Amino acid sequence: MNTVLITPKQNRLLAKLPVAEYQRLEPELEAVLLTPDQRLYKAGDALDFLYFPTAGICSLIYAANDGATLELAVTGNDGVVGTPAILGSGNMTHDVLVRGAGNAYRIRSDVAHWFLGHGGELQRLVILYTQILMTQIGQTAVCNRHHSVEQQLCRRLLLCLDQLPGAQLDATQARIADLLGVRRGVVAEAAGKLQSAGLITYSRGKITILDRAGLLARACGCYAAIKGESDRLLHSTPKVLSPPWVRPQPTSLRARAEKQHNRIQGNHAHSPVNRERLVHELEVHQIELEMQNEALANACAEAEAAHQRAADIYDFAPVAYVTIDALSAILQINLAGAILLGITRSEINTHRFGGFVSPASLPVFKQFLADVLAGQAHKSCELEIHPARQKGDSIVHVEGISDENGQECRMVISDITVQRHAEYALREQEQYQRTLLDNFPFLVWLKDDESRFLAVNRPFAAQFGWPLTESLVGKTDFDITSPDLAEAYRADDRAILDSGRSKVVEEWIEDHGRRRWSETFKSPVILNGRVIGTVGFARDITKRKEAEQEMRHLAFYDSLTGLPNRRLLIDRLEQSMMLSARNGSYGATMFLDLDNFKRLNDAHGHSTGDALLVLAADRIKACVREMDTASRLGGDEFVVVISELDTDQEAATSRAMLVAEKIRASLSKTYRLTARHEGKADKVIKYHCAASIGVVLFFKHDTSPHDILKRADQAMYQAKEAGRNQIHFGT
Repeated sequence: MNTVLITPKQNRLLAKLPVAEYQRLEPELEAVLLTPDQRLYKAGDALDFLYFPTAGICSLIYAANDGATLELAVTGNDGVVGTPAILGSGNMTHDVLVRGAGNAYRIRSDVAHWFLGHGGELQRLVILYTQILMTQIGQTAVCNRHHSVEQQLCRRLLLCLDQLPGAQLDATQARIADLLGVRRGVVAEAAGKLQSAGLITYSRGKITILDRAGLLARACGCYAAIKGESDRLLHSTPKVLSPPWVRPQPTSLRARAEKQHNRIQGNHAHSPVNRERLVHELEVHQIELEMQNEALANACAEAEAAHQRAADIYDFAPVAYVTIDALSAILQINLAGAILLGITRSEINTHRFGGFVSPASLPVFKQFLADVLAGQAHKSCELEIHPARQKGDSIVHVEGISDENGQECRMVISDITVQRHAEYALREQEQYQRTLLDNFPFLVWLKDDESRFLAVNRPFAAQFGWPLTESLVGKTDFDITSPDLAEAYRADDRAILDSGRSKVVEEWIEDHGRRRWSETFKSPVILNGRVIGTVGFARDITKRKEAEQEMRHLAFYDSLTGLPNRRLLIDRLEQSMMLSARNGSYGATMFLDLDNFKRLNDAHGHSTGDALLVLAADRIKACVREMDTASRLGGDEFVVVISELDTDQEAATSRAMLVAEKIRASLSKTYRLTARHEGKADKVIKYHCAASIGVVLFFKHDTSPHDILKRADQAMYQAKEAGRNQIHFGT
């Protein structure tokens, strides 16, 4: 298999650099892979790197206020990604997405600024490319506004083709529609026309260009304008404002001197030959010397001016330049270096640079110096130094290279004390915040606008079984919970990002096989008026919900038997009466009182009596339908409400009597109970406890629930007076 060699010079800007400038830049370039749909930058991101693509396509995406996006330019091996940094901005103004896989070389933006700040061909080329990019953006905007989708598609394909070694590019119809800001169907129609014309083939997300000339003929003039401006600017010859003086060769000087002599002599008469030749030689030689002196004076003046400019740059540079020997004796230092060390430049012969290095940093400095003098280029280190006439140590970053003989170390030193102190203060603040969050009694998280976790606290990580909070950074809910829950959480995040409003939710959550209640608070994170993510916390409120549920149960249900109490009974009776009014059916209310219950309590205690009440409640519930209500009023009194007996009163009466008889018969059966007496063994007893039942019918809503209960109670007492274990039907 053939291996394709990737070099920085496959980028057309880097290929145009002079050899010396390219050699200085090349060690700072780092090769990176460009993968499809990789996001190099989002709008607002800090510009850490400039990218010089050697293969592949990068799309510059701009977003409108309503969230719509549009591609306004593409960059490939003809340019550089990160032009806002060239114009002095520290942040990206647009999104940059990789639309075609390939490679690139990147350089740190601070290093790039250093090279650009020193002028040279790189500065000229990137400024020209910025102008080309502005032309492309302007022409794209014009094309999108005034030309057909077919013409826009041709322009886009031609621009991409210029960046590719072959004729095939990755592009789905959906992606092209998104980039052009049109519907997918419109793109499909335009692509179909180009394919029918034999200009392209389209299959499975890949477009192959068959006829470039045909595409060019179909395209509008926007592509030609972009291409023409690019060729004009990048193929122009740089202007030289002050060309360096070149020492004339002796033969050239001789010829020029002869010419000057002839002009001086004019048409004067000639002397004898020998005298004439001698005078001629002397005069020519004199003119030659004068011209040499003039040229030499010009050269000296230019050299002195260049030397002075270099000296000014050296002396007044904002960073320290220090040259030392193998023993760290200071040989040369600029003004910034002298100020940094707290000395004057007249004192440099009395100082060693190592004498300013703190004891803790001295081993690092010695190793750094040894490595540099051994020929290891671009060595760097960080040191703590103590200036001679200043209070407090300074933290410095040192870059060093050796001279050609390996005898001197030339250092560039930057004071980063303020930066390091700021970083320490930031880390300290982050640690305080981390400690605070990790000790919150609930889960806390922070997400970006794509629902990726930026930070979580320890309770959150522990809840989802992750040992470290850092392990969750960059992950999503799909990595830590079920797909259904993850999808629901993402929908919540999207709603908050879109609305910019907070949200509080109480919900059931399935957690490791058990369900629990969770209260979740989510809020948008807003920076400079733009929603950039979400923050949230959640706490387990299962115990609170269970307590609330228990309180509601106690408010409406009997704590011993679990049957509805009087409050819920009245509500159910009212509902049954309303049902009767709607469908014209009769209902019945039965009032039950257990016979001989007091005797059981007196003989065997309340615990045994409570056990009988529970069994009696179970028997009553077993005799009625689910739609009916069996309740306990208190003591040994129970009430049963039967709904929808019949629309005929006689039939309803008959059915009510059947249910009442069923209940009476069930309650009359013998109970097996465990009697417990203090100091004695438990004893199983059999007990007979019948019931007296009063029954009344109700129809529609012609009376009140309390009146019905009163009538049923009276009927129950009539059953007791009739000899107990009886059913009496009241009026």
